[in-house]
Amino acid sequence: MKKRAIALLAVLCLLPALAGCGGEPSGKTDAPQDGAGSAGVEVELTEPITISFWHGIVQEDMQKTLAEIVDKFNNGIGKEMGITVESFAQGEMPDLENAVTAAIKAGKGKGVYTYAIGVSPLDCMGCGVCVEACLAKEKAIKMVPQESEAAQAKVWDYLVKTAPKADMQDNTVKGSQFKQPYLEFSGSCAGCAETSYARLVTQLFGDRMYISNATGCSSIWGGSAPSTPYTKDKNGRGPAWANSLFEDNAEFGLGMHTGVEKLRDGIQKTMEEAIAGCEKCSDELKQTMKEWIAARGSAAGSAEVTARLLPQLEACGRDYCKRILEARDWLVKKSQWIIGGDGWGYDIGFGGLDEVLASGENINVLVLDTEGYSNTGGEMSKATELSSVSGFTLDGKPTPRKDLGRMMMQYDYVYMAQVCLGADMEQTIRALREAEAYDGPSIVIALCPCISWGIKGGMSTNLRVAREGVEAGYWPLFRFNPQRAAAGADPLTVDYQAPDGHLDDFLNRQDRFTSLLARDPAHARTLHSELSKDLAREYTELEREVKVYEPESN
Repeated sequence: MKKRAIALLAVLCLLPALAGCGGEPSGKTDAPQDGAGSAGVEVELTEPITISFWHGIVQEDMQKTLAEIVDKFNNGIGKEMGITVESFAQGEMPDLENAVTAAIKAGKGKGVYTYAIGVSPLDCMGCGVCVEACLAKEKAIKMVPQESEAAQAKVWDYLVKTAPKADMQDNTVKGSQFKQPYLEFSGSCAGCAETSYARLVTQLFGDRMYISNATGCSSIWGGSAPSTPYTKDKNGRGPAWANSLFEDNAEFGLGMHTGVEKLRDGIQKTMEEAIAGCEKCSDELKQTMKEWIAARGSAAGSAEVTARLLPQLEACGRDYCKRILEARDWLVKKSQWIIGGDGWGYDIGFGGLDEVLASGENINVLVLDTEGYSNTGGEMSKATELSSVSGFTLDGKPTPRKDLGRMMMQYDYVYMAQVCLGADMEQTIRALREAEAYDGPSIVIALCPCISWGIKGGMSTNLRVAREGVEAGYWPLFRFNPQRAAAGADPLTVDYQAPDGHLDDFLNRQDRFTSLLARDPAHARTLHSELSKDLAREYTELEREVKVYEPESN
């Protein structure tokens, strides 16, 4: 196309002129008037372009007039210049017929925003978890053939590009879901619970996150070359991910953390030298450097100071400042996460995991517990529960699962939490936030229902099955926070109720427990009875430990 210098005027009142329309619409509009008048941008056009134009007009006659103007422009001078104008009403939604929109009815955003639940028809895995999880009596979403939703692709593409609404974001269950996830389309099994936890962690900390990922399911769906589901935001920020072996992943993650902190030690040393010896650095700059040194261990504090520090460093330009600017990527405190499955955390990598947690360093561990070696066929691990049938335990596992969480509590200075998204989303988010904020080692163990469990009803029901497991006492929820002890409070919090007596209902939903019932009913019932007693005893012990940790009254 022939290059042409053109003036693009994107103000509603100037569109009639662009379209060669002599009439002027009457009445008032809600469109912004800032910039009305002669406004233009010189652009050298090398290929056809599309201008997306949003307006707030509500009057039908004016909407019709605008549509005629746009149509006349597109078929006239716009066609000659290679410009197409698209006009959208109702705020930011370009395709209301193909978007599910709803008003925000309470709290933040009420009266300000509508929201859309967008589905990518090209990427949906068809697991059905979203339908099963919908709380409405009449489901607000349903499964339909992929072909019938092809038109949703444009809506999805638009929603992905929509600017995030910072005023809607916080660390609550709802507010966290308005944050951008830094985990997108993985290669996991449909309905995989592991990806839900990984996605959530990236929404909370992803823009400053380092991940050391043990070999296993999470390394396969998390890093199958040449693609990765981990992504970045418009500022280029996102998780830095690396995979290590079963046997040394914890040490590898600790090495990543140590390397970053050494780089930050170098920044601090340079600042201290500048404060003491740079005569040309301003007092304001030196004061900001002191503030960074004081806040370097805080994510929020270091980010706030860094935002003020960078322009001061650039304005100063001294050698000290240039050295700090070269290391700007490490000014904000990083969030180091060591992630892996139970085969790593309970078994093959346990020695390294124990060593790293015992180090006292400020690292975070997330164990995605599927209760078996899911990546190689569901063989038994030390996380496999008593009576479960799996590889190497065809007659039912004769011993209880390894209680990794309560083992790590014995250090007294390790933050520990056991969580389940299906049972308590708020407790899960609270645990992840507390773990990351704790200035020391932390471990969060998450129950992840797996396709290898043979759940009756399929993986679409995994959230409900997980919740029933917690209610039956199968998966205890609790948190151990050493910071509470330092503040004179009880560090141990039990977040679930006494077993509800429906353990058999939970077990009977899964082939890993019912297959033995079919082959050897008497033996299976014996193991199930032992499991029930063991779970009841665990709840009693946790309640007793809460009292043991209670601070003494003066």
